[in-house]
Amino acid sequence: MLLIRKISIGPDLLNAMHFSVGQKIMNGVYTVDNIIVSDDESIQVWLQNKEQEVFLWKKINRYTPTTIEYNIDY
Repeated sequence: MLLIRKISIGPDLLNAMHFSVGQKIMNGVYTVDNIIVSDDESIQVWLQNKEQEVFLWKKINRYTPTTIEYNIDY
């Protein structure tokens, strides 16, 4: 299984939206917990709140220009 470390959403990599596992977002209230590719080839971004609850935040369809960086620490 390949672990995703970071995604960049948008056709222009320099101006894309970037999300990394462990990144704090929304004034530090949430942390990106996991980024996965689902069975329908969409990308899901899961968040964790301060109460350790994990929930789906974003689902990016397979037609949206997206760059994926995989974790290379084995």
